[in-house]
Amino acid sequence: MARIAILGAGALGTALSIALHRRDRTIYLWGIEPDVVAAIKETHQNTKFLPGALIPPAIHTTLNIAEALEDAEVAIVTVPSFAVRDVARLAIPHLPETALVICAARGFEEGTLRRMSEVIQGELPPDLQIPVAAISGPYLAPELARGSPAAVDVACVSLENARRGRQLLTTSNFKLKPTNDIAGLEAGSTFNTVFAVGAGIGDGLGWGMNERAAYLTKALAEIARLAAAVGGKRPTLYGLSGIGDLTVTAFSPLSRNRTLGEELTRGRTLREIVSGMVSVVEGVAASKAAHAIATEHHIRLAITEALHQILHEGGEPKLIQKALLASR
Repeated sequence: MARIAILGAGALGTALSIALHRRDRTIYLWGIEPDVVAAIKETHQNTKFLPGALIPPAIHTTLNIAEALEDAEVAIVTVPSFAVRDVARLAIPHLPETALVICAARGFEEGTLRRMSEVIQGELPPDLQIPVAAISGPYLAPELARGSPAAVDVACVSLENARRGRQLLTTSNFKLKPTNDIAGLEAGSTFNTVFAVGAGIGDGLGWGMNERAAYLTKALAEIARLAAAVGGKRPTLYGLSGIGDLTVTAFSPLSRNRTLGEELTRGRTLREIVSGMVSVVEGVAASKAAHAIATEHHIRLAITEALHQILHEGGEPKLIQKALLASR
């Protein structure tokens, strides 16, 4: 019986535990918050991060990371980007040597600008040859938890290990496409969160379909240039972890990043909005990374710059309108 460990009992980790559950699998969901873990054990619901979703009783929920990782064939990291390094340090002493680590976290580490898979890889001792892969695509947690079909990319430097990830995680409703462009996948999934904030601002400003279509087109072009700057391949951005993920992240009412952007147009401050959200909004930190990468590589990106000004320099939300109409 295959064993899967999911590290992070937030919305995505909980949704994946539900979506990946099958009779021939043993799934452990590890969390760090005692109240969340206790509630799941008692009620089979994660009322804090994913209310309304029923978690199968067969899923094991634990505060003990060693228990979660014992004999695991795959460990999926679903914590927010700022916690990935700490979780990697906790997990690595308990990882089986034959395990595959799959990172579902989005972001670039502040200060180092390393992708999340690179953060995990950097914590592995040289003598522990455990492959690190990543997944991303259009899979909103609430939809995943209620059984809606989803398709994502799974990437690893070794295409063989990406295919192994597909084999370990595929279900009738959850399909994975393997690729070796892990840089493109992680860059796209991260920068998509930034541009989702801009899409929310557009919704708040009353954009129609003309503006939305123009924005999506320009956003994808900027994301592709940012991804290329960190070693990503352009075709990946036209796939599930690129345009697919961008579409749902930018336009679904379930998207936290889109919601944040819309709330900014209502006169609320970033601090007020974020403090009222239970889950992390990755687009805020990701916009800093996008701005830093664009600056380092001397890339002029109108929407990227506008979003950085809005989120971090006190710029007005209407700056996004000017950026949309810019020639570049």
